[in-house]
Amino acid sequence: MPLSDKVSPPYTEKWRITLRTIPTFSLPVIIIGGIYGGFFTPIVAAAFAVLAAVLIGLFVYRDMSLARLRDSTVAAAETTGSIVLILLFSFVIGRILVAKRIPQDLTELVASLVSNPIGVMILVNMFLIIAGALIDDMSVTVVIAPLLLTLMVSVEVHPVHFAAIVATSMVIGANSPPMAPVLFMAYRIGRASVNQAVGPALRMMAFVALPVMELTTFIPALSLGLPRWLGSL
Repeated sequence: MPLSDKVSPPYTEKWRITLRTIPTFSLPVIIIGGIYGGFFTPIVAAAFAVLAAVLIGLFVYRDMSLARLRDSTVAAAETTGSIVLILLFSFVIGRILVAKRIPQDLTELVASLVSNPIGVMILVNMFLIIAGALIDDMSVTVVIAPLLLTLMVSVEVHPVHFAAIVATSMVIGANSPPMAPVLFMAYRIGRASVNQAVGPALRMMAFVALPVMELTTFIPALSLGLPRWLGSL
């Protein structure tokens, strides 16, 4: 909706626009709610989301045509192909590093440097960020996290708390150069250039992701509170 400077649409127009977007916002609900609600696998959730998008385009917005469906299919195929290539090379590099025992050697180095609990947690945070930037998240979870678990338990870190530390640290690593597969996938989907994506991503990591990681690391109640309240711990 084109607007001139310092001109706001009428209140009723804002409500009309907001209500018109509600069907679109049902797609994240279908995907995330279906997966975490246990109704769908991720692949089935994606299929339902595509079906819902087609139905919304046909019967709600009424702007879906065979030509637009064809163009959307081609664009989705291009994006999916780019993402698959990014993940492929990330997995290959991760497997090479694991085969060379680099993660295992670095884990032993972390264990040998400090014994103070706070120092251990800071080093583990840094190590997981570096590992997440170089290795795919599956390799970090399967290979590195179990190696670090013994070290973290030795400084009285609960395994559930450690899982939260791994998750928050890996997210930062997965969005950090040089690999940054998540960042590359995001700007490919958003059709932004590298220059447009890296700056905001680094600011988000510096002012949001890093503080959240540190809070998660040094305040165990953030990750252990809900399981304890539910009686799982």
